[in-house]
Amino acid sequence: MGSAAYAPERDAMVWKIKSFPGGKEYMCRAEFSLPSITAEEGAPEKKAPIQVKFEIPYFTVSGIQVIGLLFADTCQWF
Repeated sequence: MGSAAYAPERDAMVWKIKSFPGGKEYMCRAEFSLPSITAEEGAPEKKAPIQVKFEIPYFTVSGIQVIGLLFADTCQWF
């Protein structure tokens, strides 16, 4: 449903939905991975926080509801 693409200038995945008929449910599933980078000096591992932002134009008149979000780490390396 719609289109999803990585927008490097925003460092984000953008999912655009042109129309959202009532009584429907849609899911967007994405997998992100980090590049393999090694440093000469052993720097402590840092993890940036995940940020999630929603923009729903005309939200008050549309009646759209975001019921839930699920974030799963399949690597389980933390």
